[in-house]
Amino acid sequence: MATGSGLDAQIGVAAESTWGTVATPTRFLEFVSESMNMTPEWLEPSALRAGQKHKRVKRVRQSRRAVGGDIVVEHATLGRRA
Repeated sequence: MATGSGLDAQIGVAAESTWGTVATPTRFLEFVSESMNMTPEWLEPSALRAGQKHKRVKRVRQSRRAVGGDIVVEHATLGRRA
């Protein structure tokens, strides 16, 4: 169960065989700090119906998510090779 404090955070990595295909993480890294942020993009219709003064909120959807930032990891001195 997550604590919400960030003490139980983890970063998993895996090689992607085909672009755009999700790969299950096979290796987990210890990290010192991170500055990851998610930026959602919204898809909003611009059309209005007869008798409407405003856009319909029900039709607004999140279309894409862009994630970016930096991750600081320490050089591993022991362990298996990647």
